[in-house]
Amino acid sequence: EPCDTIEPGKMVNVIMSRYKRMKQNKSIWTMAEKLEEAQMIEESLIEISRKEGLEEGMEKGIEQGKKERTEEIIKQMLSLKYHTDASAWLSSLSSDQLEQVPALILTCDTFDEFQNQINHRQP
Repeated sequence: EPCDTIEPGKMVNVIMSRYKRMKQNKSIWTMAEKLEEAQMIEESLIEISRKEGLEEGMEKGIEQGKKERTEEIIKQMLSLKYHTDASAWLSSLSSDQLEQVPALILTCDTFDEFQNQINHRQP
């Protein structure tokens, strides 16, 4: 193969010679520096975006996990007090409405009364 016949030392000399010629040509050298700088900036921006995306994803995951845990606790409370499974209805509630549930469970005697109180609150 052609690469096997070239001596490594000779190849290095050829590469260094071309490098020196390019470095002597100011316009080519400046262009090469600008291209390298642009590539480094692009790589940095990609890394920053990746980190921001990962952080945002984790925050949303934590928030979703908290909401799901709250819903599970509320389902248990409703089941114990009103002997009903309101899973589908609970999943339609906003976070603000879910926050009102514990207090209303304590004050409402029937599930219908409880559901009406929650539904009349703004989502």
